[in-house]
Amino acid sequence: MTETFNALFDPTSVAVIGASDNPNKVGGRPIHYMRTFGYTGEVFPVNPGRTAIQGYRRSEEHTSE
Repeated sequence: MTETFNALFDPTSVAVIGASDNPNKVGGRPIHYMRTFGYTGEVFPVNPGRTAIQGYRRSEEHTSE
């Protein structure tokens, strides 16, 4: 059970679906907050319209074009 909670509350990676380059938009806030508050895991922004989002490369695996 502890492993389940660790995955939820202390993930090693996060995908942000609909990620935005603008930290003031709903799709940009999670990335901005993770960066501001020191998240050390991997961030996978998913947005087929961009190649990079807030300094992170767009995740190719989760994008269908």
